[in-house]
Amino acid sequence: MNKRKIILISITLLLTGQLAAQQDTVAQYDEEKCYHSLYVYGSIGAGDIMLGLIQYCTTGELRFGHYDAGVLYLFHFNRHWGLGVGTEFHGSDGLWCFGGFLLDKNLILYHKDLLTLPVYANFRYTIGKRAVKTILELKAGYAFPLRTVYAYSNGEVFSRTNTYYPEPGFQGPIKAGGFYGGMAAGIHIRRFLCVTIGSSLIPCTADLVDYSTGAALYKNGLMWNFYIRCGLNVLGIRKK
Repeated sequence: MNKRKIILISITLLLTGQLAAQQDTVAQYDEEKCYHSLYVYGSIGAGDIMLGLIQYCTTGELRFGHYDAGVLYLFHFNRHWGLGVGTEFHGSDGLWCFGGFLLDKNLILYHKDLLTLPVYANFRYTIGKRAVKTILELKAGYAFPLRTVYAYSNGEVFSRTNTYYPEPGFQGPIKAGGFYGGMAAGIHIRRFLCVTIGSSLIPCTADLVDYSTGAALYKNGLMWNFYIRCGLNVLGIRKK
């Protein structure tokens, strides 16, 4: 091998190494770029899709056990870590408050849902580099109560007066509000669409009275919701 070939090979290797180093530097720089996201999202209960359709087909009434709609702002420190704040309009029929206590006592909520307005901090961790990524989320905040509902034992309706005559049992106000927490996991598609499955917890209280005996029953519990959420990123602007 003559000297010219040796020199050419050496120059080629040197240039290749410098180019690779530059590419690594660029890749590392891109990883460290921060950017913003603003999501508009909506959720329904995970079991509501099938149960809601069955109820609509049998009774003609479409109701959901859980629903919410909100906005979430996230600041992404890099392609993995993100932190932000969000708020949502949150509704639930409350049937699984107090570990199913309402169902056990045959209580219904006058066909009104428990309504709250959670304001929360949201932590997100993103896994992967491809167009479809995996995301994990934790959130914590405070849910402001918007509606107190009145629970009563399910009884018969007399058509002449159109008045409920409940069976012996409990009745009284129920409200939700206080600490709000939750977690979720899902996928993120091309920085625009986010689909997650998650759960949330909101404290609830019931101040009930047994109207057959007059005995009071004050009960604390948690309103647990398991949901499917779809969000659209309407911002997603990278910093220059």
